[in-house]
Amino acid sequence: MHNRRLVKTRLNRRLRIAATAIVSLAGLIALAFLATFYYLKPTLPDVAQLRDVRLQLPLRVYSRDGRLLGQIGEQRRVPVTWEEIPLVVVQAVLAAEDDRFFAAAEDGLFPKAIARVDPQTHAPTAAVVLMTVMGVIFILIRTFTELADQFIIGIWPFYALAVAGVFVLRRSRPDLERASTGIPQPVH
Repeated sequence: MHNRRLVKTRLNRRLRIAATAIVSLAGLIALAFLATFYYLKPTLPDVAQLRDVRLQLPLRVYSRDGRLLGQIGEQRRVPVTWEEIPLVVVQAVLAAEDDRFFAAAEDGLFPKAIARVDPQTHAPTAAVVLMTVMGVIFILIRTFTELADQFIIGIWPFYALAVAGVFVLRRSRPDLERASTGIPQPVH
């Protein structure tokens, strides 16, 4: 009886420590998001500016009879409608997105069911469905400018986590082969 109480007490203590650690980590992440937002807030453009898109087009020089003599400028942007975007471009963007969920599931960060590859299509169907559902939910509850702001602000903590992961990996696994061991030098 006494052993059960001791085990239960230790378990309760471990659960409290784990819960405290999780809440603290969530608080630090929220604080990082807020700090990033307030740091970037002065540099973010006004919403009205984002709605008034002016594409950088090259200067076109015409003769008096209307013949094009030349174009000055590097950027030649042409606005297109959704229907004019080639299907292969849309498929490439969508294929790149669900790979993140698939890779995270392969690493054990998401349930293994998300990493399951369909034997017929050879694609991670659950990862594609998850990405689609999340995308639709975000699109339905946000405007484009809100989505753009959230993406810009939200990506920085993940960059920081990736950099921290490199440092942790180098410290915890110094025996791993490295692609580069020195400071990168410019190529002449």
